[in-house]
Amino acid sequence: MILLNITCNVAPDVLPQWMDWLKGDYLPEIIKTPEVAGVTLLKVITEMETSGSLFAIQHQFCHAESLNRFENKEAIAFKDTLKSLFGEEVLHFSSQLQVIDEFK
Repeated sequence: MILLNITCNVAPDVLPQWMDWLKGDYLPEIIKTPEVAGVTLLKVITEMETSGSLFAIQHQFCHAESLNRFENKEAIAFKDTLKSLFGEEVLHFSSQLQVIDEFK
């Protein structure tokens, strides 16, 4: 399993609109794409002082090729939409993670 983690720092002024867009538009559409095996939305809990709320959106992929296809299309559209809707009020960075093992 390979994950694309997009961490977003969302300013308080736009948090309700961002969450509405994320849950109402982005996530329902992204889960329909054939490359994505699943998506998890997480709130980052931190003791660091930040200017907004931190969230991690973890996109799950079965294969690296699926992640590459996703990054070349949907991830670019996500970042462009964030910028056009929220400007500098939502800052983000991405990281790729590979699941090595799971213990339950």
